Amino acid sequence: MEIGGFEIGIIILGIVEIAKKFGVNGKWSLGLAIAMGLLLFGYGSAVEAGLVGEMIATWATVVVRSVGYTLAVPGLYDLFVKRIAGA
Repeated sequence: MEIGGFEIGIIILGIVEIAKKFGVNGKWSLGLAIAMGLLLFGYGSAVEAGLVGEMIATWATVVVRSVGYTLAVPGLYDLFVKRIAGA
């Protein structure tokens, strides 16, 4: 079980949008996106290279997906429905 690049991008996009609601703006939101990208893509690369044990990789993937999507969905809703669709 691994996390794909598109999936990571969606998680990062949603979490940055949520962070903006908490006052993270400008260069800080860019920095947050870069840091999260490095961490999540680095984790994915480590799993692919076999540097992380199978059980740890499975549990870490479950945690990243559950926490990531829980935080990302409200941000994605705000981004796509409110800003882009103009609702």
